Amino acid sequence: MIPGYKPTYTSRPSIIINRGHIALFANWIDRIERKNIENIPYEFNLLYRASRDGNTAAAFHTKCDNKGATMVVLKIKNSEQIVGGYNPLFWDSSNTYKSTKDSFILSFTDKNDPQSAKVVRSFYTMYLPNSINVDDYEVFQVIKK
Repeated sequence: MIPGYKPTYTSRPSIIINRGHIALFANWIDRIERKNIENIPYEFNLLYRASRDGNTAAAFHTKCDNKGATMVVLKIKNSEQIVGGYNPLFWDSSNTYKSTKDSFILSFTDKNDPQSAKVVRSFYTMYLPNSINVDDYEVFQVIKK
């Protein structure tokens, strides 16, 4: 362990994304481009994994409601593709619409190739099918350091 080093993952590590993805997500959250992936200004705390915690709405809301900003990532079945999104607000079960200009959705055609990444801040500029088959998905609490 390096003295003074604080890990980016404060909980169990992801089975979908790695530190490089986290660095890109932080850039997109702040709308800037950092070259150094060692100084990520956020902690990504794994709150929920569907395969571990139960793939139900109740399990999701139990783990994720009222936790502040979150990043959701999904691994598409039979591919290297991941999709997801950033919610700077908080999840709850109120069924009320919340507005923000800071959310975004993302897609990696190949999770191992950062050049395949696409991020958009308008829901209507990226095609999302009505249903997708996923291997797993995870939700991270995003905390500013």
